[in-house]
Amino acid sequence: MFGSDFEEDYIMRQIKNIIQSVARIAFGADVTLQRRMEQEACDLSARLTEMAAGGDLNGAENRLYAEAEDHRPAVLAAGLQFYDYLNTLDDAYLAEHEYSREEIYAGLLHLTRLYDMEGVVALYAEDEDTPDTSSD
Repeated sequence: MFGSDFEEDYIMRQIKNIIQSVARIAFGADVTLQRRMEQEACDLSARLTEMAAGGDLNGAENRLYAEAEDHRPAVLAAGLQFYDYLNTLDDAYLAEHEYSREEIYAGLLHLTRLYDMEGVVALYAEDEDTPDTSSD
């Protein structure tokens, strides 16, 4: 009835809502980072965004996961900013670089699992239109 544009908007809203909720719980504010990790998060986010803007979306995501191995809060913050950035890219750019909106969702889910925050994602995953990421 609504077509793929409606479905695409729905996924984009879900990703945005998850990012905002995880940030509120983890950092106590809407993407406002605590002082002690602000610079680290901004630096890493800038590097990841630069890689993605240059077309290396998968490489940027791999770098994020390598950084997340020690579970620093700044990396979670940078990851949320990274997925928020990816979510702003248009579908043609994502497809051109062999990436999809569903991969953004799956990557965000994986990141929240690494930080034991997947329960926040579950708040938004009750609808059956949410992408299936059970193979993660």
